[in-house]
Amino acid sequence: QPEEEMGLPFVHGVSVTATNQTDAVVVAAAGAGGGKAGVAGSAGVIVMNETTRAVVGSGATLNALDNGAAGQGINVFADSNSTLFALGAGVAGGGKVGLGAGVGVVVLDKLTEASLGGTAFAQGNVRVQALSDERAIIIGAAAGGGGAAGIAGGAAVNVFTLTTRAQIGAGASIDADGSVVVAADDQTQLDVVGGSISGAGGLLHIEKCLITG
Repeated sequence: QPEEEMGLPFVHGVSVTATNQTDAVVVAAAGAGGGKAGVAGSAGVIVMNETTRAVVGSGATLNALDNGAAGQGINVFADSNSTLFALGAGVAGGGKVGLGAGVGVVVLDKLTEASLGGTAFAQGNVRVQALSDERAIIIGAAAGGGGAAGIAGGAAVNVFTLTTRAQIGAGASIDADGSVVVAADDQTQLDVVGGSISGAGGLLHIEKCLITG
């Protein structure tokens, strides 16, 4: 329950809820061998655009007569959870030259929003909550072996643009007998690994924006 996740009691009244659960796994692997030369390369790529919105529009009126039961509240809740795994691996061997390359890439553009607009009356609490959680493992690994030369390159690339917003809309009118809570929270856990025998790299770029208002 969303109220339990935020450490709040169960809501009685109107609840507008949007939830998203994304699980993505991409594995790309390549191998090659040759009498003289072996060349192998692969890329595991995830590109995602996620939007999760729980919205009460500016023209809405909730409990217009202001005569709800005691403790009746309003809850607007958006929750988005993303679990991503990307692996790119390349292994090559040749009598003279082995060239291997592996790249793992995750690009995530994500909006999680809870918004309350219009006119609302509540005999209890009003809660506007947006929660976002991201967990990602990105691996780029490679190996190359040859009698004369072994060349390998592995790279892991992560680009996240994250916006988590909880707001009471401009011009909204909220009348609550209890408390009014507007809360946004985003937690991100990343493991980025670029590995090879010859050369490896990892790129991590995150733009995170938390908005409450």
